[in-house]
Amino acid sequence: MYGLVPKEGTLAAWATAIEEVREQRQADGWARKLQKAKDQREEAAQSRWKAREKERLAAQWEEYRRRWARSTPFARQRLLKPGTEVKYWKHAIRKALVKVMRKEGSRVR
Repeated sequence: MYGLVPKEGTLAAWATAIEEVREQRQADGWARKLQKAKDQREEAAQSRWKAREKERLAAQWEEYRRRWARSTPFARQRLLKPGTEVKYWKHAIRKALVKVMRKEGSRVR
């Protein structure tokens, strides 16, 4: 360094700083990897839920049409139409609520 000599401990401080940065980067990388895996699992769960909901609604509508075809005009007025699709976020909230209630000791169906 052309005659310049760093103070005692400077090189050691640089080395520890570099090592801390390296460890922090590794930790951040692992955190990103875990978050990505969590997001992928959540996305897969949403797509599975959506497929099940479509199947459930299709079966309900099929049952409704079958009953409607076999019923009299007066009985058709009393037939209940199938509900709408249950969104995944509602399902997730209900699931979390059940988990919390069970931890508190409540009985949940």
